[in-house]
Amino acid sequence: MSRDPAVTRAFSYASVERFADWVKFQDAKAGGIAAIASLAASDLLNHVGQAKRAQILPALVFWLALVAAVATAVAVVRVWWPRTETKGKASIYFWGEVARKTADEYRDAVQAADVQMIDDAVSSQAWELAEIIAVKADRVKRATWAVSALVILWVVARALLG
Repeated sequence: MSRDPAVTRAFSYASVERFADWVKFQDAKAGGIAAIASLAASDLLNHVGQAKRAQILPALVFWLALVAAVATAVAVVRVWWPRTETKGKASIYFWGEVARKTADEYRDAVQAADVQMIDDAVSSQAWELAEIIAVKADRVKRATWAVSALVILWVVARALLG
Protein backbone atom coordinates (compact mmCIF):
# COMPACT_ATOMS: atom_id res chain seq x y z
CA MET A 1 0.00 0.00 0.00
CA SER A 2 1.18 3.50 -0.64
CA ARG A 3 2.66 5.65 2.09
CA ASP A 4 0.59 8.52 0.73
CA PRO A 5 -2.45 8.84 3.03
CA ALA A 6 -4.59 10.11 0.14
CA VAL A 7 -4.04 6.87 -1.78
CA THR A 8 -4.86 4.75 1.25
CA ARG A 9 -7.96 6.83 1.96
CA ALA A 10 -9.16 6.57 -1.64
CA PHE A 11 -8.60 2.81 -1.55
CA SER A 12 -10.62 2.46 1.68
CA TYR A 13 -13.54 4.53 0.39
CA ALA A 14 -13.55 2.63 -2.92
CA SER A 15 -13.49 -0.67 -1.02
CA VAL A 16 -16.51 0.34 1.08
CA GLU A 17 -18.45 1.29 -2.05
CA ARG A 18 -17.45 -1.88 -3.92
CA PHE A 19 -18.21 -4.14 -0.97
CA ALA A 20 -21.56 -2.44 -0.36
CA ASP A 21 -22.45 -3.19 -3.98
CA TRP A 22 -21.47 -6.85 -3.48
CA VAL A 23 -23.74 -7.06 -0.43
CA LYS A 24 -26.60 -5.72 -2.57
CA PHE A 25 -25.76 -8.20 -5.32
CA GLN A 26 -26.06 -11.12 -2.89
CA ASP A 27 -29.45 -9.77 -1.80
CA ALA A 28 -30.55 -9.45 -5.43
CA LYS A 29 -29.54 -13.05 -6.15
CA ALA A 30 -31.56 -14.14 -3.12
CA GLY A 31 -34.49 -12.14 -4.51
CA GLY A 32 -34.32 -14.08 -7.77
CA ILE A 33 -34.22 -17.33 -5.85
CA ALA A 34 -37.24 -16.20 -3.81
CA ALA A 35 -39.17 -15.39 -6.99
CA ILE A 36 -38.54 -18.84 -8.44
CA ALA A 37 -39.44 -20.50 -5.13
CA SER A 38 -42.64 -18.45 -4.90
CA LEU A 39 -43.77 -19.56 -8.35
CA ALA A 40 -43.05 -23.19 -7.58
CA ALA A 41 -44.68 -23.11 -4.13
CA SER A 42 -47.75 -21.33 -5.47
CA ASP A 43 -48.20 -23.92 -8.19
CA LEU A 44 -47.65 -26.77 -5.74
CA LEU A 45 -50.19 -25.36 -3.29
CA ASN A 46 -52.75 -25.22 -6.10
CA HIS A 47 -52.37 -29.00 -6.47
CA VAL A 48 -52.57 -30.15 -2.85
CA GLY A 49 -55.90 -31.86 -3.57
CA GLN A 50 -54.36 -33.90 -6.36
CA ALA A 51 -51.42 -34.87 -4.14
CA LYS A 52 -53.77 -36.10 -1.40
CA ARG A 53 -55.46 -38.45 -3.88
CA ALA A 54 -52.25 -39.51 -5.65
CA GLN A 55 -50.39 -42.76 -5.37
CA ILE A 56 -47.40 -43.01 -3.04
CA LEU A 57 -44.56 -41.92 -5.37
CA PRO A 58 -46.23 -38.82 -6.83
CA ALA A 59 -47.44 -37.79 -3.37
CA LEU A 60 -44.00 -38.32 -1.86
CA VAL A 61 -42.29 -36.24 -4.53
CA PHE A 62 -44.97 -33.56 -4.15
CA TRP A 63 -44.48 -33.27 -0.37
CA LEU A 64 -40.70 -33.31 -0.77
CA ALA A 65 -41.06 -30.42 -3.20
CA LEU A 66 -43.03 -28.47 -0.59
CA VAL A 67 -40.34 -29.20 1.99
CA ALA A 68 -37.76 -27.92 -0.50
CA ALA A 69 -39.85 -24.76 -0.92
CA VAL A 70 -39.77 -24.15 2.83
CA ALA A 71 -36.03 -24.87 2.94
CA THR A 72 -35.51 -22.37 0.12
CA ALA A 73 -37.54 -19.73 1.94
CA VAL A 74 -35.49 -20.23 5.09
CA ALA A 75 -32.26 -20.05 3.09
CA VAL A 76 -33.33 -16.78 1.45
CA VAL A 77 -34.28 -15.24 4.78
CA ARG A 78 -30.85 -16.19 6.11
CA VAL A 79 -29.26 -14.34 3.17
CA TRP A 80 -31.33 -11.20 3.67
CA TRP A 81 -30.88 -11.12 7.45
CA PRO A 82 -27.54 -12.79 8.17
CA ARG A 83 -27.41 -11.79 11.88
CA THR A 84 -23.70 -11.13 11.78
CA GLU A 85 -22.05 -9.61 14.83
CA THR A 86 -19.96 -6.48 14.47
CA LYS A 87 -16.41 -7.56 15.18
CA GLY A 88 -14.61 -4.27 14.78
CA LYS A 89 -14.43 -1.24 17.04
CA ALA A 90 -17.33 1.16 17.47
CA SER A 91 -17.22 3.57 14.55
CA ILE A 92 -18.91 6.79 13.53
CA TYR A 93 -18.93 5.38 9.98
CA PHE A 94 -21.20 2.42 10.79
CA TRP A 95 -24.93 3.16 10.65
CA GLY A 96 -25.68 0.98 13.67
CA GLU A 97 -23.36 3.03 15.86
CA VAL A 98 -24.67 6.30 14.44
CA ALA A 99 -28.27 5.26 15.15
CA ARG A 100 -27.42 4.67 18.82
CA LYS A 101 -26.39 8.29 19.22
CA THR A 102 -28.49 11.42 19.39
CA ALA A 103 -28.02 13.95 16.60
CA ASP A 104 -25.93 16.12 18.93
CA GLU A 105 -23.75 13.19 20.04
CA TYR A 106 -23.11 12.20 16.44
CA ARG A 107 -22.26 15.76 15.39
CA ASP A 108 -19.87 16.08 18.35
CA ALA A 109 -18.22 12.75 17.52
CA VAL A 110 -17.68 13.75 13.89
CA GLN A 111 -16.30 17.14 14.88
CA ALA A 112 -13.96 15.53 17.43
CA ALA A 113 -12.67 12.93 14.97
CA ASP A 114 -9.24 13.41 13.50
CA VAL A 115 -8.21 12.25 10.05
CA GLN A 116 -6.62 9.04 11.34
CA MET A 117 -9.78 8.10 13.26
CA ILE A 118 -11.93 8.63 10.18
CA ASP A 119 -9.50 6.63 8.02
CA ASP A 120 -9.59 3.82 10.58
CA ALA A 121 -13.39 3.92 10.67
CA VAL A 122 -13.67 3.69 6.89
CA SER A 123 -11.20 0.82 6.57
CA SER A 124 -12.92 -0.97 9.48
CA GLN A 125 -16.24 -0.59 7.68
CA ALA A 126 -14.74 -2.11 4.51
CA TRP A 127 -13.56 -5.09 6.56
CA GLU A 128 -17.00 -5.49 8.21
CA LEU A 129 -18.69 -5.43 4.79
CA ALA A 130 -16.27 -8.07 3.51
CA GLU A 131 -17.24 -10.28 6.47
CA ILE A 132 -20.93 -9.81 5.65
CA ILE A 133 -20.30 -10.65 1.99
CA ALA A 134 -18.55 -13.87 2.96
CA VAL A 135 -21.55 -14.96 5.04
CA LYS A 136 -24.11 -13.90 2.43
CA ALA A 137 -22.23 -15.52 -0.48
CA ASP A 138 -22.09 -18.84 1.36
CA ARG A 139 -25.79 -18.63 2.14
CA VAL A 140 -26.65 -17.73 -1.45
CA LYS A 141 -24.92 -20.95 -2.52
CA ARG A 142 -27.06 -22.90 -0.08
CA ALA A 143 -30.22 -21.15 -1.27
CA THR A 144 -29.23 -21.94 -4.86
CA TRP A 145 -28.93 -25.63 -4.00
CA ALA A 146 -32.28 -25.54 -2.21
CA VAL A 147 -34.09 -23.86 -5.09
CA SER A 148 -32.44 -26.26 -7.56
CA ALA A 149 -33.79 -29.20 -5.57
CA LEU A 150 -37.16 -27.49 -5.43
CA VAL A 151 -37.36 -26.97 -9.18
CA ILE A 152 -36.36 -30.57 -9.91
CA LEU A 153 -38.87 -31.95 -7.40
CA TRP A 154 -41.56 -29.54 -8.62
CA VAL A 155 -41.16 -30.62 -12.24
CA VAL A 156 -41.12 -34.31 -11.32
CA ALA A 157 -44.12 -33.92 -8.99
CA ARG A 158 -46.17 -32.10 -11.61
CA ALA A 159 -45.24 -34.69 -14.25
CA LEU A 160 -46.22 -37.55 -11.94
CA LEU A 161 -49.45 -35.88 -10.85
CA GLY A 162 -50.39 -35.32 -14.48
